[in-house]
Amino acid sequence: MNKNINLEKYHKELIKVSRNQLLKYPEQTIKQKIKSIIKSLLKRQLSFKTDRYFWPNGLLAISLEYSHRLTNDRKDIKYLERYFNNWIKDGTRIINADYATNGYALIYLYNIKKRKKYLKIINQLAQYILSLEKAKDGSIPYRENNGDKIYVDLIGLTCPFLARYYNFKKDEEALDLCIFQLKNYLSYGMCHVTELPYHAYSADTGTKLGIIGWGRGVAWLLIGLVDSLEYIPENHKDYKYLKESLQRLVETVLTYQNKSGGYNWQLQAKDGYFDSSATSMISYALLKGIILGFISLDYLKNINKDINALYTVSTNGFVKHSSAECRGLSVYPQKYENNPWSQGPTTSLVALLLQNQDKLDFYKIYHYSKLKKQV
Repeated sequence: MNKNINLEKYHKELIKVSRNQLLKYPEQTIKQKIKSIIKSLLKRQLSFKTDRYFWPNGLLAISLEYSHRLTNDRKDIKYLERYFNNWIKDGTRIINADYATNGYALIYLYNIKKRKKYLKIINQLAQYILSLEKAKDGSIPYRENNGDKIYVDLIGLTCPFLARYYNFKKDEEALDLCIFQLKNYLSYGMCHVTELPYHAYSADTGTKLGIIGWGRGVAWLLIGLVDSLEYIPENHKDYKYLKESLQRLVETVLTYQNKSGGYNWQLQAKDGYFDSSATSMISYALLKGIILGFISLDYLKNINKDINALYTVSTNGFVKHSSAECRGLSVYPQKYENNPWSQGPTTSLVALLLQNQDKLDFYKIYHYSKLKKQV
């Protein structure tokens, strides 16, 4: 780590932006609002309310959990309460499995506040996901109208919540679905030449879909594995297989890291754009995997380089150079800016690093400068 980087200051800048985005993302411009109204009128219904409780907001909520674990700052809890109370006030809409990201941080909030209204949503989310119609192989399709298509995104969006919910409620059905989805993707969604995931696969035909090595897609699979393994019992018959699969995937992914740190929007696209979302999400999964003892401590040097790369594209706490939201299979807009899917994971990454600096001995091993606590 560049000795001039003050990680505590960097975290304070990151969390300030993340808290604000949690309540306000997405913020529509006047032009966008007019377009939404016109589209609604053309459909003969005036419905243009912005959804502020989707998976990007869920990633930001998770970052507030990690920040609270680090600093015990009550502001993080207050922002989480405001976010989830707003969701309740607006009807707690759940229309697809992506909303499971909210449940991950909500379990943390419930364990602190013990509010029945939060427990109700947690159970509602779990039952919604468990009751979704499954594809031929038993996995959850990305959308009901996708039929047989199983996307890697959903592995990272649902499996960590299902595993945490199992730990929370000892719900064996949630654990079974979590592990089933992970095993299916490792069996049917991988390229056996590169050992990287495709974006999706067909549960009916076995055909691989989308590109190989989409940066965020790789990150979703890593997060799905790491954040689920944290709660899967070590004596479970599939625990060893999933842990070894994680270790192999990590070894493969690290061969695509840029010399200066970070990853490109597609890992193999060495001359393509650097992507802060892929970088932050992959690095978060690596760091947590190290902390939990799933992968080698030797990879700290790779995380060190990633944080340097993320810091370089950050301004006043805004993490820039994040690739735009994917618009479907093989539709990856080459637009780079600040997005919650880089902002949230970067905040989580830095908070997690600071919280565990003594345990991992970052400063001694990789020459991090000793930081003085901010007054």
